[in-house]
Amino acid sequence: MRIVVLTNEYEPHILGGLGIVATRLTNALQAYGHRLTVITSRRAKRVATTRFQDVTLLEYPRDSEYHSSKGQRYFPAPVLHDFESRVKLPDVVHIHSVQFDDILYDMQRKYSCYSIYTCHSLISLEGDPGDHQSRMAARQRAIIENVDAVVSPSQWQAQMLISQFPHIKDKVYVIPNGVTVSPSTRERPIHHALFVGRIIRSKGINELIEAMAFLCRRETDARLDIIGRGNDKFIARMKQFLRREHLSQCVRFLGHFNHAEVIDYMKVSGAVLVPSHNESFGLVALEAMASGTPLIATQAGGMQEFVDSSVATIIADHTSTQIARAVRSAWRNPERTEEKRLAALARAQNYSWEAIALQYDALLRGTN
Repeated sequence: MRIVVLTNEYEPHILGGLGIVATRLTNALQAYGHRLTVITSRRAKRVATTRFQDVTLLEYPRDSEYHSSKGQRYFPAPVLHDFESRVKLPDVVHIHSVQFDDILYDMQRKYSCYSIYTCHSLISLEGDPGDHQSRMAARQRAIIENVDAVVSPSQWQAQMLISQFPHIKDKVYVIPNGVTVSPSTRERPIHHALFVGRIIRSKGINELIEAMAFLCRRETDARLDIIGRGNDKFIARMKQFLRREHLSQCVRFLGHFNHAEVIDYMKVSGAVLVPSHNESFGLVALEAMASGTPLIATQAGGMQEFVDSSVATIIADHTSTQIARAVRSAWRNPERTEEKRLAALARAQNYSWEAIALQYDALLRGTN
């Protein structure tokens, strides 16, 4: 089949889980005989075309006739005019990002192609609803209503979708995210922990820093490194708290790393901490398991479907006390932590991108 992939993030320009999934899944689908064209964004001023194997990458510049940064949307007429001059028309359009909604609708109308939306998270559940978020949630709702199939990465999120949109029940499919299993055999400093993700309240970052402040006063070699982006004022307040408590050397904000750098950092960390209040899936937790790094996590949202006490040290509640208790338990029971680490690595093998792409292939061919 000829598949067009619509995504605002694609390697090497990846901000989070959406871009990782869009890239890895697109590459894996080649093995099942599909030819794929990816339409995505770029920072440069001209359209760029790259071809590798059966994937054609078309990158359209922002702040141009193709895109409105203010409106967070791509314009169908110029994008499709250029697209039609370069590649054959698609059988399937697969959308990952709300910013491409107008392109999706025009492709449906012009090409009569089958449409799939991989819903990485529900915008309506993400934090305090401001004007921009409300507009994006409304656009996401329209995509969900109009596509032929909605893919959720977890049963938990599928239930959230169906509770909001009961009439779409028959077109919701659960296909988890995948991972590349690449463990490291390097020795890891047991008291050196890592957090990766957006620096927002729903990720449990406030409680995590409070927990680490407690632990750092009792373990002189305790460390937490934080990789990710967030609101500058929010981060500044947390840094001010750390300075006031003389803990700036214990907890470090490292900023944004690319995906390969994140995985490398995981492989030399003593544990990955995922204290989230809410997760549609929890890709960071799965990546920690696949990198052979001990996982300390809640079972929030979709994580409950692959994270349990046999593969991770479980954070029982979203409080700083429970986070600190879980971390200390992992530190004080190294043999049990090692057993969990090995079990997690074995479980991650079930989530290879080849296996996940096979499930998408079955959906595409109507055989699942």
